[in-house]
Parts: sequence; structure tokens; C-alpha cells
Amino acid sequence: VRKDQKSLILNKIGQLRFDPASTLLLSLQQNEAHRMEHAVLVMLIAAGIGADLKLGETELENLMIAATLHDIGELYMAPATQANQERPDQWRKIAGHTVIGEMVLQETTHFSKSVARAIGEHHERCSGFGYPRQLRDGDISPIGKILQTAEMLSGHLGNPDCDPQRIDHALKIAHGDFPR
Repeated sequence: VRKDQKSLILNKIGQLRFDPASTLLLSLQQNEAHRMEHAVLVMLIAAGIGADLKLGETELENLMIAATLHDIGELYMAPATQANQERPDQWRKIAGHTVIGEMVLQETTHFSKSVARAIGEHHERCSGFGYPRQLRDGDISPIGKILQTAEMLSGHLGNPDCDPQRIDHALKIAHGDFPR
């Protein structure tokens, strides 16, 4: 990210306004620091991509809010479900967090519909092999595409043993899953 983009992102972070419902949801996340760290990392990566793509101020703000709140649907899931993510019978419940998050944002906040939509799309893949709706490239919103990419990159960048070449390999293996 260039110096002028860093200034834009930092300025925009200082201007983000979350409404009371989302503030309450964010406070619930504080009990589990790893959730908040993940949300902030996704937001910073998404903001960098958005700034690089020269998104308008409103679209960049919507992207940053969606990125911060993208896993909010997980707060409505039983802890036992989250602890057993590897079990096939639990995976369907985990996969539902995108739809739950989208509904929560639509029904409890006054954010743009694009924020809720991007949250619902953050595990979709341009190839159609994502979830929950198996949307393809043309059916995923622009900020949804950025959010899905930022979320994937955060999984690698959040790992202290991350090697940038591994990210490059991951993107080549998953050819067609993420926008260029």
C-alpha cells in the first residue's frame, strides 16, 4: 500500500461509525481476542485492496464495515458447534454464519444493503464452489469479491509462519476462485 493510500485508510478508520446494534455485537467479540484480531486484519487487508482499486469513499467505508463485521453471524452459533468445525454434521451450521450475519445486519442496523450483502458473500468463490449459495463471479458484488479475497489472505497473513510464496501458490491452486 502506498503512503497516500495508508493516509486514506487511517483517516477512514478514524471516521468509521458503527450503529448501536453493531457496537453491541462488536463488544461481544471482545471476549475472544482472536475474533477481533481476525476482524481487524480482514478490514485492513480489504481497505488496502479497496484503496488500491480506487473505490469511492462511501464504497470504501462500506467495505471496511463489512470486513469488520463479516463473521458476526458466528456469535449466534453455539460454542460447541464452533469447537467441532471439522465434523461434517457441524460444518453445515458453521457455513450458515454468512447468512445469519447478513440477516442480522439487515434487520438490526441501518447500514447500506451492500454491507449486509458482502457479509453474506464472504465465503463465495468466483468459480461457484463457495458457500452458502454457490454464487459465480458475475453474481458476487464488488465489495463481496474484495471481502472474500481479504478473508482468504488473512488466513495466511495471520499465520506467523506465513511465507508470501505460499500465498502465491494458494492463489494459483485456487485459480478462478478469487478475482484477479
